[in-house]
Amino acid sequence: MMKFFDKALADEIGYGAATLVAAAAQELYTLHVEANAMRRAAGLPSFEEEEEAEQARLASASAASHQEDENSSTDDEDQ
Repeated sequence: MMKFFDKALADEIGYGAATLVAAAAQELYTLHVEANAMRRAAGLPSFEEEEEAEQARLASASAASHQEDENSSTDDEDQ
């Protein structure tokens, strides 16, 4: 179980409100874990695995775009 209570937040907004925030965060975390379990049971990647794959795809696309830009500017200089 994760612990979401934050003393600094409690000092700022009050103990009761911070307890409600911690309870909501715990519930959200539990739902996230359950959703990942359902995704895995369905043969899908977890949210984290899906995000890692998407970040890798974006990095690759960005690198290809930069390479294309460099090639284009080199071609312009040759003319």
